[in-house]
Amino acid sequence: MGPMSPWLRFLFGLGEGEVPDGARARFELTGMPHGGAWWLAACVVLAACVLIALLYRSERELGRLQSVALAALRLAALLVVVWMLLDPRILTVIEHKREASTLVLFDASASMGHADPIDPRDRKELEAATGRDLRQEWSRAELALGAIRQSSLLERLGEKNRVRSFTFDAVLVPVSELGASAFVPPGGPETRLGDALRGALAQAGSEPVAAVVLFTDGRTTGGERLEKAAAEAALRGVPVHAVALGTGRQPRNLAVAELSGPEVVQPGVPLRLQGRIEASGVREPVTVKLSRQPLRSGAKEDIETRKVEGRSLKWSSNVVFTDVLPRSGTYRYFLSVDLAPARRRDETDPADNQREVRVTASEERCRALLAASSPGRDFKFLGDFLTRDDGIQASCWLASADPRREQDGDVVIHELPQTPEALRSYDAV
Repeated sequence: MGPMSPWLRFLFGLGEGEVPDGARARFELTGMPHGGAWWLAACVVLAACVLIALLYRSERELGRLQSVALAALRLAALLVVVWMLLDPRILTVIEHKREASTLVLFDASASMGHADPIDPRDRKELEAATGRDLRQEWSRAELALGAIRQSSLLERLGEKNRVRSFTFDAVLVPVSELGASAFVPPGGPETRLGDALRGALAQAGSEPVAAVVLFTDGRTTGGERLEKAAAEAALRGVPVHAVALGTGRQPRNLAVAELSGPEVVQPGVPLRLQGRIEASGVREPVTVKLSRQPLRSGAKEDIETRKVEGRSLKWSSNVVFTDVLPRSGTYRYFLSVDLAPARRRDETDPADNQREVRVTASEERCRALLAASSPGRDFKFLGDFLTRDDGIQASCWLASADPRREQDGDVVIHELPQTPEALRSYDAV
């Protein structure tokens, strides 16, 4: 309903300025019953009308004109009561529109630089969609950018909402224009889909987000899982539209997803290194090798090589190695994975085939003092943790302990250090 009609203004006694400009006003009977209550109310009103008619016929001592006048007054009173019960109102609706944003996220990882083989049956359709001559070799990123430009997608999205564009790999980067002139060539070391989605929503802040459009080949190699970030976007009411890029076949790729080990060990004591291998599009056995190299000088030395094989086209495997460092110093451990030489050229991203971790071998132990007033849960947990660690000499002091009872720790103390010089003998307090 547009501007209010003059008769409604007159009926409700409203002046010209009482309904704001741009507002939509409409007349409503807010007390109108619904469902079964409507039929019950209609029956009550009908029964009242019948009662008025019966009263009119029973009043024979009055003249006809008087009876008609009295019946009319009764009907008028009934209509006034019904009108009041229907609670007529003028409802004014004021709409305030805030400009929303459409977030466009474009994958800039190394796998987007891969050129997929084109099926001849799809060539014409792809050339029409991307505007590229597919007799040349184009990467996934180039084909996707061509399709975006050919379809005028960003311009069409910008007709209703403001478009904010980002590229992402291990980090999210806002760009003023998603095109060849501003786009960084693919080559990022990781694809963090979940982190990218969460980061884009965080940059949007409190402004409304109409949707997120995600261009990616779908290969996540780190960070938060996309499912979790998408669930949080759904709770915010933001739909996520993913545009899959590349061939439907699994890309051939090997990756060392994780490598972890202790920071400090004693020379001659076995240490444990754990890694995780991820593979896609690979069925044949792959070679996993652990190597070691002194940080300052020295050649790289192979520690152990083993074969790992998956049972599907996409698999992951945890590997555990043990080693003993012969002398003090800092060493770099390398965990690498490789295909047979004849198949290496088919791999999508060889850059993620190796990870490293540093381990320091030291004869000296760290001295730690743990002091507390009462034996709480934290004191017991930390005390057990410190005394179990071979690289730490721990001394524990509990102020509320029985004086006749010996204090805990690797090095038992009989009093709490009282001077700064006594405390300086500890690396951590």
